[in-house]
Amino acid sequence: MGTFRRIIAIVRKIAAVPVFLSGLGRRIRFSSALDPPAARPTRTKRRRRPERPPATNAAGRLSGDAAGGQGIWRCDSAFGGKRARQARGGPSNGVGMHRVGRSRPPRTSGRGVVWRRLAARMFGFRTEESAMKSLASVWSRWVHQVAHNLRRPRRRRRPYHVPTEACLEDRVLLAAVSFTQSSYTFEVPENSATGTEVGTPQLTPGSPAAYFYIASGNSTDPFVIDPITGVITVYDPSIDYETTSQYTLTVGALDPVTNTYDTATVTVNVQNVDEDPVFANQNYNFNIAENSANGTFVGTVSATNPTGVPAGTPVFYSITGGNSDGAFTIDPNSGDITVAGPIDFEATSQYTLTVLAGNSYGQSTTTVTINVQNVDEDPVFVNGQFNFNVQETAAIGTVVGTVVATNPNGVPQNTPIFYTIVAGNDAGDFTIDPTTGEISVANALNFEATPQYTLTVLASNSLGFDTVTVVINVQDVLNA
Repeated sequence: MGTFRRIIAIVRKIAAVPVFLSGLGRRIRFSSALDPPAARPTRTKRRRRPERPPATNAAGRLSGDAAGGQGIWRCDSAFGGKRARQARGGPSNGVGMHRVGRSRPPRTSGRGVVWRRLAARMFGFRTEESAMKSLASVWSRWVHQVAHNLRRPRRRRRPYHVPTEACLEDRVLLAAVSFTQSSYTFEVPENSATGTEVGTPQLTPGSPAAYFYIASGNSTDPFVIDPITGVITVYDPSIDYETTSQYTLTVGALDPVTNTYDTATVTVNVQNVDEDPVFANQNYNFNIAENSANGTFVGTVSATNPTGVPAGTPVFYSITGGNSDGAFTIDPNSGDITVAGPIDFEATSQYTLTVLAGNSYGQSTTTVTINVQNVDEDPVFVNGQFNFNVQETAAIGTVVGTVVATNPNGVPQNTPIFYTIVAGNDAGDFTIDPTTGEISVANALNFEATPQYTLTVLASNSLGFDTVTVVINVQDVLNA
């Protein structure tokens, strides 16, 4: 390799002379009848042609149509033994300039003519044929070959683009699932409705999406967790502070992509809520007339559920004290109190009842005072005094007169009134119908013996009585 490089260096130095001469030859025009100047061919776009080795003889020269001017050349061994490519329109006399190691075919331009003529002039020959028979021809060909190869820059070798396939493995370190805290504390009122939000344990920023679940502490299913958002809500609305005041849950978060998980402790404190029904009044006072009929309305007690009790929870009422004789009753749904037995002012003028209101969560009581109003229940005579006249000769059974008494408003309707003579009838001279109040003669009357009778008549019912004075005047018949 070192010897070859030194040879190449020497050739480049020798080639400097033809390059100079080439530049000089471009400015010199020679005229010759044997070789008229050829027109400069038009440059064509270079393109690659497939190489076809021409047929050669044993001497390594052209064979076949090569001597006929077809323009297909092959270098002799003296010129490196390299194959020439086709030169269109090349000379047919066996002396031609051609390119070696180039992809373009050689051209027989004016520059070739200049070189041949310049070589003939340098060696003292006048014609091209003479130059071909001399060393000048060989020198010209060799110089032209070297100059032609060196005066133009070699075509740069195209860089080899070796197709490669690169597999880039992008490794990303995925974050593991983790909660922001190891424990959380939430509060929820007792008896909260289903779906009431309790709280949400948060994941750390950058944590991947995870699946949330309750791992333990939720055996009775009082709570449920959303597997996507992690929101914990009430599932069983019967959460009772008196039963369980605190729940300790273990909440987990699992990422199926990274196969990582984390757990946290969630403490849910149940807040005590006043669940007992609340009466509208702390005490109730009602009045009722004595002797009121059964079913008579006395009054209504009312209680409502507090805020902590679910809406629509019914309230029930009952009398738990002060009603030993069963004088009153209460509607369990409406709280209406009515008369259920006899009520007598003279027996009991006031009742103090204990009424209870309860729901499914609790109960409360209130005091109901019922005042019995005294009512004039005695029969009332239509007159303050009755005066009758009867002849002394009146037969027994003769009606003297009738006393009438009525029941007051406080006495139930159709209450019967009974009459009787309680005084002034010692001899039994008169009698009275107990239901109608008719007074009639019971014995013979004598004006001279008793000219006037003053009777006391009593009218009574089941609730009371009253009396009235009845004056009976006996008329003397003989003196009439």
